This record gives sequence, C-alpha cells and structure tokens, in this order.
Amino acid sequence: MLSAGTWLLNFEAGVGRAYHEGAELKSRTRTIAAACWMLAGNLPSGVHLFWITSNVFAIARGQVVGLDRVRAALGIPARAEVAAAADAQRGAEAAQRRAAP
Repeated sequence: MLSAGTWLLNFEAGVGRAYHEGAELKSRTRTIAAACWMLAGNLPSGVHLFWITSNVFAIARGQVVGLDRVRAALGIPARAEVAAAADAQRGAEAAQRRAAP
C-alpha cells in the first residue's frame, strides 16, 4: 500500500494546474493507485522497497528543483519565465493559424 501511495503522491506533486482542476483525471489516477495496490500485493517485498525509494527520491527531486534558487544555481529558467515563454509560443501559434488560409 505504501508503494501505491508514494506513487500517487509523486504523480500529484509533479503535475500541473490542469490536474488539480480536473476532477475526472484525479479520480482516474486515484483508481489506478488503488488497482496497483491490489495487483501488486503479491510481489516480492524488494520490488516494493525499490518503488517506495524511487518515488520518495522523485518527490524530493521535484520539490527541490521547484525552488527558484536551485533552478538559478543549475541554470534552469524560473517557472515564471517558462510560463511566459509558453504563453508567447501559444499566442504565436494561434496568430499563425489565423493567418493561414
């Protein structure tokens, strides 16, 4: 059960705003986590230990890399810059579609 729970926590911590606003997607991922818990119950404990450890490190990595100071130290653009660039790209693509015959 812990391996399915850490998988769900890893998924929910790493996804964007669209996931948290959409009830259907959230319901589906929670159903998948419950199914994994039931199906993986007979697997060896080493598999669960690997999954739990992997998920915990992935959650920690996602939280640390989300910090603007860490992103700056690693040369990764800040989240606001990435969002602004994505918005500009979407605007340019929409204008291009409108201009196309």
